[in-house]
Amino acid sequence: MSLFSKWKQGLLTDLSNPKAAVFFTSLFVTLLPAQAPWWVLIATVSIIVLVEFCWYCLVSYFMSLKQVTQAYERIKKWIDYLTGGALVLFAGRLI
Repeated sequence: MSLFSKWKQGLLTDLSNPKAAVFFTSLFVTLLPAQAPWWVLIATVSIIVLVEFCWYCLVSYFMSLKQVTQAYERIKKWIDYLTGGALVLFAGRLI
């Protein structure tokens, strides 16, 4: 894949994630005043975009390092077990 194709795939994956939209919408509704000026809305969205961009740049940089990728591959199974167990516990608590 070309670099642009990879970037486009990552962008579309992130934008199609409904959890992110729900999370940020709930933040906006909770933290921003009902009649916020336009510049506050633009500043808020700009800050979120900047933070997300920096986060994904850091993750992609570190995951491109051979040592980090090898370490992740070694512990991936245990991360999946712990995450799955935590989600089962949360689901049990909700039930």
